[in-house]
Amino acid sequence: MSSYSQRYAAVLFPDRWRILGVPLLPLTLGHALLLDRLELGSAGAPREQGRSLPATTMPDIGDLLLCLWVCSRAWDRAAAHLQRRRTRCALKLWAWQMRLTSRARLDAGLTAAWAQWQAYLAAAWDAPSVWERDKSAASSAPLLQVLKVTLMSRLGHSAQSALDTPLTVALWDICCFWETKGHIEWVSPDIDAALDNIPTPLP
Repeated sequence: MSSYSQRYAAVLFPDRWRILGVPLLPLTLGHALLLDRLELGSAGAPREQGRSLPATTMPDIGDLLLCLWVCSRAWDRAAAHLQRRRTRCALKLWAWQMRLTSRARLDAGLTAAWAQWQAYLAAAWDAPSVWERDKSAASSAPLLQVLKVTLMSRLGHSAQSALDTPLTVALWDICCFWETKGHIEWVSPDIDAALDNIPTPLP
């Protein structure tokens, strides 16, 4: 398993993603909130206890294409352009063109695209594993809101720069901040790897 130093370097200088020929930007807090606003939670990033869980059901082709479209441009530009009739028509045309291919080719392409999208989300929600020292500080507020408020109140971001922050950068920096304050403790890479290798018990 890579050291935390290596993983954080990869967070700051991430791999580039291209799905169905569409180059994607790093998933920012603004992107994640916009996907939630568009009710693309199942295609976006289902979350439980602050961790990302991949959706198991492939979304409608139109929803997947909309996710790609949103994440291929700055979140605020995507939000503004979604109000335009031209954008909606272009998305419908894209989905229609995809459906013109043979069924077998379409299914194979979408299956591969869905797997890539899930990998993109997993990378976006990557964070160090931590032990909680102060469970009284746990919040029941929506995770994305907690991240935004923490970036602004603790790390000096403006509302705009908080929304512009890639999710994984936000997660790593916030974990670092709370570790320095003694609220959490980072799990050592060796222990983290051992925990990952524990088999899931059968139901």
